[in-house]
Order: sequence, then structure tokens, then C-alpha cells
Amino acid sequence: MSSPLVENLSDALREIRRFRKKEIFDGLLYRSEFCMLIAIHEYCENTGEIGIKPSVLTEILGSSISAVSKQLKAVEEKGYIERSYSKKDKRVVYISLTQKGIELLKKAKKERNSDIETIIRKLGKEKTEFLIEILEEISAIMDEESKVEKKHD
Repeated sequence: MSSPLVENLSDALREIRRFRKKEIFDGLLYRSEFCMLIAIHEYCENTGEIGIKPSVLTEILGSSISAVSKQLKAVEEKGYIERSYSKKDKRVVYISLTQKGIELLKKAKKERNSDIETIIRKLGKEKTEFLIEILEEISAIMDEESKVEKKHD
């Protein structure tokens, strides 16, 4: 039987996660599809490339090629990404965001920032700073634990 602290923390985390599991923007995208758009955007922004190869996207997302292909098809049909082909080798495909995809990410960032500003305003500066400190500690603990698990694999 788990302790009340374990149960209470688990319940609190579940409540926070509950908001993230809903479809994004009234059913436009599932969370996994949205994460894919973010990964494409960040890769292109960080590398200066015009697009990302599906194989690289698969590595970044840690998903199978079939799962990534299925998601790419879904977001392409919704108009958020486009495929382009290498002029040197027509077998090489690059994925990039369309203007519609870029606008969706801008809207999401604006809404996320608004939500965070509300949290900061309601918690106050001191509690927010403490929350950041705790979250950074949790992240460090989880990072350390994942490294220990990898050593045992």
C-alpha cells in the first residue's frame, strides 16, 4: 500500500496532466501531432534547414517510423505540414511547416504564455519562484534516475 504522500502527489500530477491530454484547439490536433509540429519547427529553427527528414524526426520523437508516417499523413491532410523533395535525389523527402502550421504554433505559444501568466499572477512571485525551484529539482532527479536505469539495461 502506498503512502498518502505518494497518493496525493500522484493525484496532483494526474490533475495537471488531465488538461494536457485533451485535443488541442477544439479537436484540430492530438497532443502527439502537436508535439510533432513543435519538433519540426524547433529542428528547422535550430539548424537553419528548410525541412527535416522523416528519419531524423523519428529519432527526435523516439517513435517508430510507422507511427511517425501515420502522424505525418494526418497533419499533412490537415494542412499543417508540406513535403518537398531533394533536387539532387528525389527519394529524399523534407518535411516543413506550412503557414497554417506556423500560425497554429504562434497561437499555442500565446495561449500557453497567457496560462502561465495567470498562474504566476495567482501564485505570486515568491510561490512561483519556489515552484520553479521544485520543478528543476524534480527534473534533475528524473534525469539522474534515467541515467541509472540506462546503466542497468
